[in-house]
Amino acid sequence: MDLYTHRGLFNNKTIFENTIPAFSKSIEHGFGIELDVRMTKDNVLVVFHDDNCKRMFDEWFKIKDLTYPALLKYDLNGSHIPTLSDTLEFIDGRVPIIVEVKEGHDRNLIALKVAEMLDGYDGEFMVESFDPLIVRWFKKHRPQFVRGQLVMPMKKYDNGLIGFIMRFRLTHFLTKPDFYAYEYSLGTNKISRFFLKKFAPKICVWTVKSGREYYFDPDFIIFEDSSLI
Repeated sequence: MDLYTHRGLFNNKTIFENTIPAFSKSIEHGFGIELDVRMTKDNVLVVFHDDNCKRMFDEWFKIKDLTYPALLKYDLNGSHIPTLSDTLEFIDGRVPIIVEVKEGHDRNLIALKVAEMLDGYDGEFMVESFDPLIVRWFKKHRPQFVRGQLVMPMKKYDNGLIGFIMRFRLTHFLTKPDFYAYEYSLGTNKISRFFLKKFAPKICVWTVKSGREYYFDPDFIIFEDSSLI
């Protein structure tokens, strides 16, 4: 079973998520890395999870409304929000990566820009997204990329219908993902597990933490463990 760190190894005190130091720590331990990609106002791909700056910087600005030079003013203990280009250059194939393409922007443009950047990357990688239309884009335009569909419990989707569609994988025929990435709490009973495993070529479980039980025998997991820092 392969292990990927969730946004690198971080504690968000001295080492912050989705930064070069967090990825460096992950590489030191030989773990793969899962990272998140968004696009700025000036169409720069940056590695950042949230759609806004509130949690990390206590400001409500959305990433898509800021230029990359504007983002550089935000300090993360001497580090900053990295571009995807800088991140790929730093990792340089030393460990495998999972690139989560975030929804909420021009999905075709962000998918294209991520694809073009990964076209020139020599390391091992996979792409994934919660947005099935982004996964479908990769199926159509980069069928050689290993692609995954992220799924979380229905109650966590903003739209109940979307939650139902994703929970029961009604987009499978459109996206044909190489793996499904399930939130750790899914599959709590045998019937649910059977359904979620059906047609899933490979299974990833996220985000595994100490004390969290998960209900599959996954091919790989995405985990957090700040004690490793």
